[in-house]
Amino acid sequence: TGTAVWSLQERLAGEVLRRLTLTHAEQLLRLAGRHDIDSGRRRPWREDAIAAAHDWLDSTPIDPTDARVLAAAIDRGEGAEILQTTIVHGDFHHGNALVDGDEITGVLDWELAGPGDWRFDLVMLAFGCHIRPDTCEPAASALVTEAVRSECPDEVAALMMACQVLRLASMIAARSPGRAAKACGRMVAALDHWLR
Repeated sequence: TGTAVWSLQERLAGEVLRRLTLTHAEQLLRLAGRHDIDSGRRRPWREDAIAAAHDWLDSTPIDPTDARVLAAAIDRGEGAEILQTTIVHGDFHHGNALVDGDEITGVLDWELAGPGDWRFDLVMLAFGCHIRPDTCEPAASALVTEAVRSECPDEVAALMMACQVLRLASMIAARSPGRAAKACGRMVAALDHWLR
């Protein structure tokens, strides 16, 4: 309103989703698909993502072999067609969903939301499934993986996955620098088929 921003909040039923089921995955994919609309704003998402990824790559202590894999994925994304005006949650993983039984009742943590490429939310959901497979039913992980494959060209998925790895490795390095290289190595191994 004018120059002020207001947030209307309400208490939602449910609890944080601990294990992604097929039913929950179907609902989250439908919700992510609703972000494929024009936000009315534009953000040069590819350029911003590539710049951030290079910054993380240069400043995060990771194994040189992993750095080369991630750099190659970023380079492939240089020419990728990335959307700039759709809605992106920015941290769309199943740990940010509230559930009441089989029903998704809400999605949390919208502070990174903005214009960009809505498919990043699909990739983020798949990222969570692949780096933490113990938190997903295999059928749910397969469904999310197929959604990314059908919506994202390989170079788009590779760029977005590389950004996720580097963002998380950078966050780990900020808290515990000695753990970043090992965590990054595990993520690169889990996402190898996406990054190469």
